[in-house]
Amino acid sequence: MPDMPEKESIDWGGLFEPSEAKPPQDPSEQGKPEEPGGAPAAPPLVFGAAAGAGSETSVSGTQPQPTEYSLPLPVAMRTRAPRVQQSVAETTPIPAAASNSHIGIIGPTNSGKTYLFQALAYQLSSPTRYGVLSRFMKPNSVHLYRCTGRDRDKGEMLPLDQFNRDYQNWTELPPTDPGTAKWFHLTFDGPSGWWGTRDKSMKITFVDVSGEDYAASFNLADKGRDTHEGLRANIWHTYADARVMVFCLPIWVAFPGSNMQASDWAAREGLWQGFLRVFANYVKLRKEVKNQFGRQRTRIVLALTHGDDQRSALYTLRQEWIDTYIHVEQTVRDHLASRSGATEYLAVARSISSYIRDEFARLEEPALRDLPGRLVLDGEQPWFIPVTAVDGAILESGGSSSQRPTPAHVDLPVLLALCDSDNLLM
Repeated sequence: MPDMPEKESIDWGGLFEPSEAKPPQDPSEQGKPEEPGGAPAAPPLVFGAAAGAGSETSVSGTQPQPTEYSLPLPVAMRTRAPRVQQSVAETTPIPAAASNSHIGIIGPTNSGKTYLFQALAYQLSSPTRYGVLSRFMKPNSVHLYRCTGRDRDKGEMLPLDQFNRDYQNWTELPPTDPGTAKWFHLTFDGPSGWWGTRDKSMKITFVDVSGEDYAASFNLADKGRDTHEGLRANIWHTYADARVMVFCLPIWVAFPGSNMQASDWAAREGLWQGFLRVFANYVKLRKEVKNQFGRQRTRIVLALTHGDDQRSALYTLRQEWIDTYIHVEQTVRDHLASRSGATEYLAVARSISSYIRDEFARLEEPALRDLPGRLVLDGEQPWFIPVTAVDGAILESGGSSSQRPTPAHVDLPVLLALCDSDNLLM
């Protein structure tokens, strides 16, 4: 797997001061997967539909199914799910998002989607900490709702201070058992119109559910039923009207580096197959609701999570896009709050997205090389945004009582949604 070449360094336009980059590898090695610890490189990842056409194998060494993305349904998930009782506190109406103003966050198990949502809640509730969204947020308009019942138009309003305190203390949301789900809706008022003079309701939705339920097949005809099938239909229908869908995939899964261990390669295979199943389910959803939502278009944002992870081969990107942003001076953050700063930031993000697209094109693994094209829905080109919600090294050590998590670029999907719907900065 190649390092990022110096001669193709990112054009920052003076917004950030990039750190010194790592020297590139020999050009003859570009496009080749790195070998962990001197061992032979892992076999390429493959898409299920393409795997049957050739002799390629998955990382685990087993031949994938020719066309099926979803694993067989576990026996425990075929049984009738217990009725989910609506909490007595879930009586507050949840504001509906305005047209083209709904953002969904989704991904396979262990992809970083939970921490991404927590970081977004933390950042949006006080955007002046980080600058770029401060001029777009109506003061005191951010609210968080949670619901578990069938009536997902009503929920319990959660105190953001407590929710953010858990994030600051490195505490992830507790795991969800199969057959249960929690809907989290982060709502806020953003600007509308060419000049941003009107307000509109925006909503970010994250469904906290087990990876098995996300990955299993579903049928929208089961929506509303008190079964596992009904639960999965309810989950997926939640994202039917999303204008922007954020799919989470750890960056080291797409671009593994020389620090990968044997266990990392096995985890990579599981994450990749989980991502394929989740994305295939979303494509199915879009086809089934096409008549219901007419000409509404959806843009995909691939959030390359774990952006600070040392297992990624994109060393220069980590230094210049993640590390530099985390340690940037407050004066730069203040500049981002201005209209010109937000415009510059979006231009840099566009360069980063193009840079990542080029890196995908250089990969030898067909499944990953073809991923950007597969993410094009409704004619909308996807964005590729490396992000980090927490410092992975500190998290693995059990967190820190003195140091708080510092997210990087988790607010970009919101900025993209604002620009996509109202052309505020375009």
